[in-house]
Amino acid sequence: MTLHRQPISIALSGGLWLLTGLLYRKLPDPIPTHFNLAGQADGFAPKPWGVLIFPIMTTVVLLVFALIPTPPQSDPQDERPQILSRLSAAVVMMLVAVSVAVYLVALGQPVPMSKLIPSLLGLLLIAIGNVLGTVSRNRWVGIRTPWTLNDPENWRKTHRLGSKVFVSVGGFLTVAAWMGASWLLLPAVVTVAGVPVAYSYWLTRHKTIE
Repeated sequence: MTLHRQPISIALSGGLWLLTGLLYRKLPDPIPTHFNLAGQADGFAPKPWGVLIFPIMTTVVLLVFALIPTPPQSDPQDERPQILSRLSAAVVMMLVAVSVAVYLVALGQPVPMSKLIPSLLGLLLIAIGNVLGTVSRNRWVGIRTPWTLNDPENWRKTHRLGSKVFVSVGGFLTVAAWMGASWLLLPAVVTVAGVPVAYSYWLTRHKTIE
């Protein structure tokens, strides 16, 4: 997928580069780059990399998505370019939000990082879940297990379930984070990673037994 198919991501990344340039001299050295579950900064990095790492990450996301093969733009039947564009925008948007929050913390502003980061991850899961059920079988994007890649029906059913799991877990995590249950972050990640894979395996086993 070429870069010109990611207009929202490019605009967000460019905006972050601009903001970083404007704030660079005001930001402290070192700058916080990691926060514990209590929302307290427990990792720091010196300038310039401690500051530049944030816009660099958004640029890397753009390049990674640009390297994913997609059909010609003239093919109206394949929705992968649109899906990839939406996924790219969701990931970059989350990175920009986290970056802005880190800059605010570094400048002495009170930001509830223990609630913000898990809730942003929850919103990202919802965004992924909303497109997951429409992803056609391929070797680049989706729940790529040996069983989904070898069986179109397994792919369809696994992604249909995966879509529901991502959206439901993402919504639950977003709400739970603002209720002070940030410790649910790890179980949420394990759930969205494990349930679709386990279901894909179960479908194959069930089909084999029959």
